[in-house]
This record gives sequence, C-alpha cells and structure tokens, in this order.
Amino acid sequence: MRTVRRLGLAAIVALAGCGRGCGNTDSPFDPSAGYEPLEDCRASFPAPVEGDPHPETLVTVDGDGPEWSWAHGAAYVHVPLPVVWEALQDPATSHIHGADWRVTGTVEPDFPLSFEIRYEAGPSGLRVHWVIAYRGGPLVGTVEAPEVIGFRYQRIHGTVNVEVQDGSLVATDAGDGVTALQFVCHLNAYHQDHDDVRGTVQDWFNDLVAKVRTLQPPP
Repeated sequence: MRTVRRLGLAAIVALAGCGRGCGNTDSPFDPSAGYEPLEDCRASFPAPVEGDPHPETLVTVDGDGPEWSWAHGAAYVHVPLPVVWEALQDPATSHIHGADWRVTGTVEPDFPLSFEIRYEAGPSGLRVHWVIAYRGGPLVGTVEAPEVIGFRYQRIHGTVNVEVQDGSLVATDAGDGVTALQFVCHLNAYHQDHDDVRGTVQDWFNDLVAKVRTLQPPP
C-alpha cells in the first residue's frame, strides 16, 4: 500500500514543519470496530472471461470527498480462503510502500490477528512518522474454518499532516478454490489524492497475490 509515493522534498519539509499544522495527534482504534469493513465496497467484481468465471484481476473505483480521498477495489485470487488468511499473517502483505517500516506484533491479543507498523519517511533531519494498527479475523466461521475473513487497519498516531489512513479487506470463499476480495481505503494526507489511494489498493492486491503464490504455487 502506498502513502508517500509522490512525497518530494517540498512536501517532506511541510510535513516536518507547519505546512498544515504542527505536532502529533492520536486517533484511537475503537475495539468495538473489530475488523468489520469500513463501508460497503462499491467496486464491481471482474467480469468473467472465456474459460475463467473468476479472473484474477482487480477492478477499482475512486474519488475525493470532503474528509478523505477514497478507493474501493474488488478482485478474485485463485487460492482458497485459508491461504489468504495465512498470507495476512505476514505484515509485508499489507504494509505501505515508499516508507521505512518496523513491526510490533500481537498488540491486541483479544483479536485473532493484530500488529502495528511504525512508518518513517523523508531525509535525515526531516523525518516524519506515523503508526498504523492492523487487526483481523473471521467474520463468518472460525479461524480454523473461515468462511468470510475481515481485516482492517487505522492510523492511530503520528504527524498531524497524515490525518486519516484507514482501510479494510473482506475475503470470501467464492468456491472452486477461489477467494473474492473487497478493498476499501481512505486517506487524508498532505499532497495526496484519489490516485494515491487507488495505488494503495493496487499495491495491496499485488502484494497479497505475490504472498499467496509463495504459499500455494500455481499448478
């Protein structure tokens, strides 16, 4: 996922200084939100192609709203749902591209999966930082036999210039060894717009597909 792919020196200076405000802010991640989706996904699943009713590709829609830019995505991946769940255990599958990052695992032991990632970006002396919390688990079924998996993340601390960075993934057993994926991402950050959020969704899908291929190579 990406937040800083276009963050040039001028933007870093503004982030480190007072371009849109100074200091750090906290955005507590409500435990009651669990790993439910942020909102209903508005992207349509890929249309069938000859010989494949579930093509392994991503369809996205995106836009800019008054509080954040957003992107939704829908896709299929040609592995069973438990393989997707196993892939999500690796934070690299869901990390943001373009920044240095460091993981702290099992930060919310009440959830089947939880971790935090601290991100840093920018040149020495102008580093900016923010922390995102991630959690996931079965929405339907059990960890041992999931039918629908939820995964969600939220920016919880850091520079005020990254005000919102939230996302969710719903993974559903589509049958025949295929998993249906629905992505929702929100972002309000300096010098970022809907193109960057669409890139976040694309990166997430690409990283997830790459990870499941290491767990279950294609025949």
